[in-house]
Amino acid sequence: MKKFERVVVHVGWDKTGSSAIQHFLDENRSAVTEQFNISYPVGRWHAFLGSIFSRNPENYVFNKYTGLSESDDIGRRDRTSLAAFEQSVDELSPNKILCISYEGFVSLAMPELEELKSYLLQYSDRVDVIAYVRPIFSYARSAISQRAKQGEPFFDDGSLPRNSYKATLEKFFLVFGRANVYVRKFSTDTLVSSDVLTDFLSFCGVEPENYKINYETPARENESLSWPAVIFSDSVIRSLKKDNVEYTVAEYGRLLGGRLSIIDGPKIPIRRDLEKSLIAQSEDDADFLKREYGIDIIDSNIDVGDSESEAWENIVISLADAVSYSFGSAIRRSNPAFKTNYEGYVSARFEDSSLRVGEILRLQVSMGNLSPIRWPISASAGPRMSYHWRSTNGYYLFDGKRTVIPCAEILPGDETKVVMEIPAPDEPGEYLLIVTAVEEGRCWLENEGLIPACFKFCVS
Repeated sequence: MKKFERVVVHVGWDKTGSSAIQHFLDENRSAVTEQFNISYPVGRWHAFLGSIFSRNPENYVFNKYTGLSESDDIGRRDRTSLAAFEQSVDELSPNKILCISYEGFVSLAMPELEELKSYLLQYSDRVDVIAYVRPIFSYARSAISQRAKQGEPFFDDGSLPRNSYKATLEKFFLVFGRANVYVRKFSTDTLVSSDVLTDFLSFCGVEPENYKINYETPARENESLSWPAVIFSDSVIRSLKKDNVEYTVAEYGRLLGGRLSIIDGPKIPIRRDLEKSLIAQSEDDADFLKREYGIDIIDSNIDVGDSESEAWENIVISLADAVSYSFGSAIRRSNPAFKTNYEGYVSARFEDSSLRVGEILRLQVSMGNLSPIRWPISASAGPRMSYHWRSTNGYYLFDGKRTVIPCAEILPGDETKVVMEIPAPDEPGEYLLIVTAVEEGRCWLENEGLIPACFKFCVS
């Protein structure tokens, strides 16, 4: 008898609340296993599974994102991650549902999906796929924002934001069977309780009332940037390309992308010419989803922009030229010996963005290792968690209080959780909290590949 009644493969798509689902399942692994009968193996997501079955792992989306290009490094990371995954599955079984999640699974070719399915069939005779699709204008705004954060032109070589729903789902039909591929619309008027996490748990058999009694719906993360932030990032990217400066997604996120959210301004517009192009390119996908699932992805375009933006756009573009020079200099000065040592991330959630002067913020953070090597944690040198407070006038406090990371090492693809106590600034105002880590006497990890967590707070 196999260990699970069914396997649920969550495949995104991107910009449909995947981070909220993954964060919740990872943060509440033991409780979800016992209370909801859902086993979610170790890790924030399970991207490495796609890498293992990819015929060309050097071009697999997750490895390109982390900057891994050497097959030996990829193989070493994948073997370590797979061993941890299978050990976790053993510890979490038997159960009703085994759940894995990663948006990049949609990029796998049919033979690669066949191998993934064959691997998962050792755990259950039933493998279901769940995907969320987002209306085209809503998706376009979010995708443009994400491109800016990752250091990609928002019209990359003329390509418009698009998910090839028809081609991808037909591929999944052939591998998993039409009856085992479920698609939901990512929209507040169709999701259970207007929330993607509640909707996903409902798909897994959890009654919304049971979820809401024990847990609060987590705050949204990875919010879209403002239009000035997108214009600024795009101008920096074009300057870097002109100067032949090469960088990885993680490097761009570390040096600039993770900080773009502090730029306020109007929302990203979908102007009339773009609106027509998006509708034209989405016709086949829209017809397919309507026919197969009764889902309409042609939404209303509520913001077409205005002509008053030209003045600030020119200012933003001129500022970007100066920033691109500094960015390029920082990349060129990077020490290759340490360039990918701390490729990873810090993430956290909090309930209230308001603090009192001097109040202690108790924050549970996660630090994940996306590099191909283990991170040893030294009792004397660290790394240790820390933070910066930045006010509108610059840094208020750079060298924050240290918090010990309570483990001996963080393996590739793994993450650890740390509870930090962070005093609020002593002066009222608007602040940005940057949560990061430091290796004493050598470096702040955001300068070595770690993407810090950034949050706005109002201190009164």
